[in-house]
Amino acid sequence: MGASSLKYLQLLTRWLPDIVQQFPRGATIYFMHDRAGIHHGTLVKNWQSQKEAREISGRKVKMVKWPPYSPDMNPIETVCAQVTSLFERLYPGLSNSKYTGWTLRMGIQEGVEHCWELLDSEYSENRAKSMPERIKAVIDAKGWYTRF
Repeated sequence: MGASSLKYLQLLTRWLPDIVQQFPRGATIYFMHDRAGIHHGTLVKNWQSQKEAREISGRKVKMVKWPPYSPDMNPIETVCAQVTSLFERLYPGLSNSKYTGWTLRMGIQEGVEHCWELLDSEYSENRAKSMPERIKAVIDAKGWYTRF
């Protein structure tokens, strides 16, 4: 079953309040999502325009749109790909396991955190240090594809 605006909205309304409660009352939280269709579908746009989406548990939430997927300009994409690759290798079948609900969520969370910890910090630092070269490559390519 694929992702949809309805599923995304259900995730937002279920988990966003828990997430924002980790910040001090009165804080402004910037919630970022990319330009994936499910992130700006009619259901999600309607929800974002409602007061309850802009203030959750006494904290202001500002929705920030990211540009379309662009790994050239977003080195975290390659870091996330590394985490995903490690997760799939170390935790095969977790998503098809007997676990459901909270138990499955915790298993995935622990697995992702474990994989993140396994990453070599030099890998992430090199991605960040490559930004000037990435920016130049995108400019030289006039916004088209680069080697990154």
